Amino acid sequence: MDWHLDRLLKLPNMTVVKVQEIEDLIFLSLESLKEGIICPRCGNYTEDVHQTREVLVRDLSICGRGVYLKVPRRQFICSECGRYTTEETSCKSLS
Repeated sequence: MDWHLDRLLKLPNMTVVKVQEIEDLIFLSLESLKEGIICPRCGNYTEDVHQTREVLVRDLSICGRGVYLKVPRRQFICSECGRYTTEETSCKSLS
């Protein structure tokens, strides 16, 4: 969406797709730039998303306004071995 926001956040493989301002809060919706993951069990590459849930992460304030990141957490299913694997995020606080 906004190259400047992506550059300021410095989150690898993530991009800002939506900005919402609600009263004195700012919400930045993120999206992964990666299509899939490598299965840790069998090494197969998969893009089969089983489910996605959104995690709300508090970031540093900007000019006294609270900033929150809406980070997608995708769970993939491997078509080869059937294992479910949750995608790693670039936000260390979510690990």
